[in-house]
Amino acid sequence: MGVYGEGGFKFLNEKLTFTMGYMMPWSLDSDADMDLVRSSDEFHAKLAIKKGLIPFIDVAGSISYDRRGLSQAIADGNFKFLDENTLFGGEILVPVPKTPNLDLALLFQTMPVLDSKGAIKYANASDAAKGIPEMKPSISIETRFHF
Repeated sequence: MGVYGEGGFKFLNEKLTFTMGYMMPWSLDSDADMDLVRSSDEFHAKLAIKKGLIPFIDVAGSISYDRRGLSQAIADGNFKFLDENTLFGGEILVPVPKTPNLDLALLFQTMPVLDSKGAIKYANASDAAKGIPEMKPSISIETRFHF
């Protein structure tokens, strides 16, 4: 349970947009662990470019940053831009020439490393004890058909 607010701006004939949102959790339960409640807040930021902004190449794309536990990390003094509580990613969309309804999308994001059995991998024993996984980038290519 909590309150979520989101706002944003559009620039250059709505071809460039920036949005941010924040969810502040709270609990009506007086016995609730307040550190747990505060550590479950959510922050979201996104910058998006629509087709038509760059005249000589008709690309679109976005970049986003999502974080859980932002206020607790700032209060504790251990905030890191990229860690196990963040998702940083984006995409670039490029139209396929001579096919008006087909785009190629290059997607990227951060994600935890998995071992050969599918379990989350940790850099060392102290990170495993803290629940901090080893992180790596993930890159995918998609074809998108639209009409």
